[in-house]
Amino acid sequence: MPRFYYVANWLLPKAMRVMRVTLQVNGIERVPTSGPLLIVSNHVSVLDPPLVGYAMPRDVVFMSKIENFQGGRFYAWLVRNYGAFPVRRGDVDLSAIKQALQILKEERALFVAPEGTRHSDGVLGEAQHGVAMLAARADAVILPLGLHGGHHAEQRMKRWQPIAMTMNIGHPFRLRLPEGRARRDYYPAITDAIMEQVAQLLPAEYRGRFPALTEAQRFIRDDTGAL
Repeated sequence: MPRFYYVANWLLPKAMRVMRVTLQVNGIERVPTSGPLLIVSNHVSVLDPPLVGYAMPRDVVFMSKIENFQGGRFYAWLVRNYGAFPVRRGDVDLSAIKQALQILKEERALFVAPEGTRHSDGVLGEAQHGVAMLAARADAVILPLGLHGGHHAEQRMKRWQPIAMTMNIGHPFRLRLPEGRARRDYYPAITDAIMEQVAQLLPAEYRGRFPALTEAQRFIRDDTGAL
């Protein structure tokens, strides 16, 4: 990882005190500390990636929208040097998928926000199917995260108001694929199955169209404690 990643994680708790940000982490003992790990989460604020990087007991590489690398020079430097790489939203970015698969092949941890954008109301939104392709091809352990309390973070920081965030870490799981493979027409159901696992880690009012587990869970293997 870039040196700045470790510097930023060392500075973050100090910055959180200044910004009046608190973070409660539940389930940290569920994080696999070795092996390929695909971390999937909802996305509620700009604070999400650094808080995940700070909270995880292992280094995390981030998949980040390409716009973050095309804005201001300093912000792009921050994103890149925090260990992120770009992905195009709105389609299946095969170059990003290839890079992500290589990271998992190296038995590292990768963070993906399947929604592809922040939701300022905190409600879980629709996910892009790239996460299903990545999960199916990598056959990595998947770790669901549910973040809440930060969906008004940007506005509250401007007003110097306290921000209380919670990170709920679910049980790691793998995919159960018919005949050991995933056709493209399985991707919507696999995506729903993953998002339902994330939704279960959020308060009911933030689960969007994923209020409960459905038959899509047939793609989830429970031998690692997912269900």
